Amino acid sequence: MATKKAGSEVMALSVGKKNPPAGAPGSSDIFVVNVKFRQNASWQGTVKWNGKSEEVHFRSTLELLKLMDQVIADNHPEEDDDPVSKKDAKKE
Repeated sequence: MATKKAGSEVMALSVGKKNPPAGAPGSSDIFVVNVKFRQNASWQGTVKWNGKSEEVHFRSTLELLKLMDQVIADNHPEEDDDPVSKKDAKKE
């Protein structure tokens, strides 16, 4: 099992509405991802969002995506775009 140091690649990702109204609260989320290692065909590192001072560690790319999805869902509950839950709601 080889561990490759990723050279601390840092990415900033902005997620949200393309053209939000000026000053709209919570219109987008900005994630700063610091990839520290690449191991087992995945990433390990830390992520911060929206100026949050603490960093959250992730052990895989899937864990990073789930974390980001949860933050977006918590910050934008009115924008539920999950087609599965919409189908389930129609059945009830």
